[in-house]
Amino acid sequence: MNTPSIRTTMATPRSVSNITKKAAARYDTAKVTLLVSICRELHREEGPKPFRLGYRTAGRCVGVGKNEAGRMLKMLVADGILELVVKGGQGKDSRYLYVAD
Repeated sequence: MNTPSIRTTMATPRSVSNITKKAAARYDTAKVTLLVSICRELHREEGPKPFRLGYRTAGRCVGVGKNEAGRMLKMLVADGILELVVKGGQGKDSRYLYVAD
């Protein structure tokens, strides 16, 4: 599911430039760094509420398949960049909080 937040985030270059150096320094691939920055912007747009992001949408945003995007999101949760609030499934997106800042 593509939400207006994803479209807004992808349309603005600030999503990449605003990523914190601490979070970005952990990863050596541009795609993971881009995903971190997108998650940060989605979180900023939602305020204190968790943002929705599915594997397919995340994959389209950074140019990978849904399985690779899922691995990337799980890695970000394991690394303490994101907190998984509600696990999605069967057509429903997961909900996350960006907790790296």
